[in-house]
Amino acid sequence: MKWNAPQWTLRPAVLCLAVLFAATSLCAAADKPAPDKIFQEMLKQSLKLKDYTFKFDHSEINAKTKKEEHTVCDFLWKEPDYRKLTVNEGQHKGSIVVYNPDKSKTKVFGKQGGMEIPGGMPKDTKMVEPFFKVGWQNDLMELKKLTRDGKFTLDGEDTVKGRKAWKITVTGAKDKYDKIIIWVDQKEKVLMRHEYYIKGKFDSGTVIYDIKVNPGLKSDVFKP
Repeated sequence: MKWNAPQWTLRPAVLCLAVLFAATSLCAAADKPAPDKIFQEMLKQSLKLKDYTFKFDHSEINAKTKKEEHTVCDFLWKEPDYRKLTVNEGQHKGSIVVYNPDKSKTKVFGKQGGMEIPGGMPKDTKMVEPFFKVGWQNDLMELKKLTRDGKFTLDGEDTVKGRKAWKITVTGAKDKYDKIIIWVDQKEKVLMRHEYYIKGKFDSGTVIYDIKVNPGLKSDVFKP
């Protein structure tokens, strides 16, 4: 029988490469956390925040015109619930809304169209409701409810405004949205983007950027 040395030595080499490839694949999979774990870490992080600032671009489909509308804002928050919203683009461009519990626990203050709202406005006024739904804590409470019993799938890494993020898709949740996509900042473990879909079509979404976590905001910045 003729002994083929090259063939004999090639088989162990191929086997070693296969084992190495499998080990590398397993390590790569181990580096990617479970999507539900990422989501839970994001929820926990939101409870640890002392203060933060960010910009956001909110888009939604107008129910009447069926056209996509955009609102671009600056938002500042400080515990326990100081908040300030400045509208840079959109229907209420130029408006500023502020809630400062040191000044009043029952009213919000601000400017509309550049004109100051004299005497403020009761915080439970219906037109003020959206203002108190802005912020990471509120977004995550809503996401927790909307993704209940849903299937979480990690779609891998992505970037949002130049920051690395984990991209997660949630389907099958017991709510009106059949799909929700969530982007979580890898460094700060905070929400960077979310999109809602109804019957496979985009309904609304928000992109969060220019993030500053725990910058040490003073209460005097919360004024109109």
